[in-house]
Amino acid sequence: MRRSIYLIVVVLLSVAVLSGLPSGTQAIDIGEGIQISAADSPNGGYVEDLGEDGGVRVELDGDADDVPGEGVNQDAITRIDRVLRITNTNDNETRGKAFVFIADSNENIVDFYRGSNVDDSIEGSDNQVGLGVGENILVGIEIDTLGEDTGDGSISISEFTVEADISEVANAILEVITGTPTTAGDVRFSANQSDGDELRFEYILETGESEDEQNFINEGPEFNRSYDVLGTYNATVSIDETAPRAPNESDTDTTQFVVRSPPEAGILGVDNSVEVEIPDDLETDDDSETVRRVAVSTTSDSTGNIEATAVAVESLDDLAGNPNLNGDPVAGINVTVPASAAGTTGLVTATIPETAVPTDSSPRNLTVERYDPDADEWMTLPTTLVDQTGGTVTLEAETSDFLLFAITDQPSAQVGPGPAPKFELESLTRVNQGDLVVGEAIVLEATVRNDGGAAVRDVVLSVERQVDGEFEPIPVARQEVQLTQEQSQTVQISHRPSESALANIDDGTGTGTVTFDAEVGQAQDSIDIPVEETLTASVEPGSVTDISDATPGRVIEFEPTITNEEDVAIDTQPVFLQLDGETVDNDTVNLGADQSTTVALSFLPSAQDVGSLNFTVRAPPGSTPVNATVLEPASYQIRDADLPDDAPVAGSEITATAIVNNTGDQNGSRPIKLTLGGSTVNNTILELNPDESTNVTLTFETSINTLAAGGQSTTLQTYSDTEQKSIDLREPATFSIDSVTPSPSNPGPIAGNDLSVDITITNTGGVDSNARYCTLC
Repeated sequence: MRRSIYLIVVVLLSVAVLSGLPSGTQAIDIGEGIQISAADSPNGGYVEDLGEDGGVRVELDGDADDVPGEGVNQDAITRIDRVLRITNTNDNETRGKAFVFIADSNENIVDFYRGSNVDDSIEGSDNQVGLGVGENILVGIEIDTLGEDTGDGSISISEFTVEADISEVANAILEVITGTPTTAGDVRFSANQSDGDELRFEYILETGESEDEQNFINEGPEFNRSYDVLGTYNATVSIDETAPRAPNESDTDTTQFVVRSPPEAGILGVDNSVEVEIPDDLETDDDSETVRRVAVSTTSDSTGNIEATAVAVESLDDLAGNPNLNGDPVAGINVTVPASAAGTTGLVTATIPETAVPTDSSPRNLTVERYDPDADEWMTLPTTLVDQTGGTVTLEAETSDFLLFAITDQPSAQVGPGPAPKFELESLTRVNQGDLVVGEAIVLEATVRNDGGAAVRDVVLSVERQVDGEFEPIPVARQEVQLTQEQSQTVQISHRPSESALANIDDGTGTGTVTFDAEVGQAQDSIDIPVEETLTASVEPGSVTDISDATPGRVIEFEPTITNEEDVAIDTQPVFLQLDGETVDNDTVNLGADQSTTVALSFLPSAQDVGSLNFTVRAPPGSTPVNATVLEPASYQIRDADLPDDAPVAGSEITATAIVNNTGDQNGSRPIKLTLGGSTVNNTILELNPDESTNVTLTFETSINTLAAGGQSTTLQTYSDTEQKSIDLREPATFSIDSVTPSPSNPGPIAGNDLSVDITITNTGGVDSNARYCTLC
């Protein structure tokens, strides 16, 4: 906040009654966005400009231009409504609200009030008035000459100030000051504002998990947060003033940023090539935006690091600064080569998931584009479709440099002259009839016609599955068609459904339909296929049993028996191990008619899984529940520990006692140690059942060698608990003879007479001495 002060001078003449119709004066901009002017009222004409003085003058003595008036009545109260106007001319982008009041100079004659309400004073900070952006107030003046000795009626001048507190926190700016936000480190935010007192910062950040948000209150102007998933996020900061005095303003600002994956580096080999795998845990929420693998080869003989980064499509504009791609973005790659290899020709090969290909296009329509920073444009590179098997699509492109690449879809690419392609799906039928059986291939036949220019498209087959409780078409197969104008073609698409075939069977009886959707270009069709009423697979009862003694870190193994109860063979039967509805392991088996087999499924519990776990073994449509109890391992806790707190003497015995309790769910053997200065001086092995306790006593006899470090710490320690206390070891009383001299009173001893000798003895130990003998020989 900034405080601005402006001057009002009121000139009085206590002679006669005011009269006449004043004409007013121009508004005066007196700084900080506060404007003072004459009110648009009859009494506004008494206001005159002070010019360079930076204020206004209210002329009540008749000197106002074109305004008659001869002052105010003596020994009376005179009120002049709506004389001045005070306006906040600021805007929201520069400053916020203004709070104004008039501070007098200990004059009791003149008072200021709001508009025409004399009881609504605006004098003093307690009566301040808040003015929002563009708001104003009218000010009236009351002159009280009761009991005043005006003498000969000479002119009286009273000076007043207008004070305004102006909030400038409205200019909030939120920036991401991390150079390149990645999943490898924190993203750092910085919130700034032009001014403000006692600020509170509140951040609202998208988490990347279903667009949820998290609030962080009472943070400072700089704030860190880590992100585990690639993508584009929004962050908002609210800056609030919390000073005990007004005005307290607030403002918000939102910024958008892109979290990318860190570089996955490779080394140029002898063949000047490298292949970089992009880790799965760096994939975005949408797999279609993820590059799975990048391979680079150059014609340069240089060696050094090649860095390849998977780039979310949202970040391509941010990195390139030019959004004008030649096609629709599917994925992005950023490749950095050694300086010695820059500008050389070579190949870039990229593998993406097949699901990345738009459903209204074809892998053959995918191209690789390279950003040219000198020309500030995207260049389409000669691109070859290398492979489209195994659920992925691999493209290879020739390039003359290695920078930022984009895989784009260019469905407008045509194989011949003519108008734009216009594909129609004339029919969708099933080739092999009968009810659908899990593991049995479903073959559909689609007839496609092109009424436009020649082009390549894919017929995409999707099955409707439940995703977050709602049905969505999930692509499961695709078949390419290439048609010239007015040409038709019939193609077959096959899919071998497994558990997905039962996605929309809600009653668990194994009856219902599965919906398949076919799409080519903008044309769509669908077909409903019945599910066989009695499906054949089941989980044999008793083949899996509850487990009561699982332990964190030890694999839980299940071996269910899967049985085909019918006389129809199952080529591929999926088997799932699910924990609370989430699949944690799976396998597939082939079953002949009336055949059974055993499947190995497993789960590795962690410390977070301690407790009861609810598993389900599923071989659709059969399933069976099974429970596993994960026990907390033996955990020994120390209580009522008694460690020495005095200063033992070397050679004495240190004794530590405690009660040790096994708070785990299992019995076990655990050592408990007595340490001195970090070194174990005694230990014992305890074997306790769950919730069992025992008393422990450990001793240690000190020696002179333990004094080397002086102060030491003693501890009682198990794997899971520690009690510690510091002690000082002292050296025992040790006497040394410093000097032996004959007594000065007997300098020349004579044989047969007593000999007197002075002996100086010092105790160099750390404790007081007991009685000691001194023998003179």
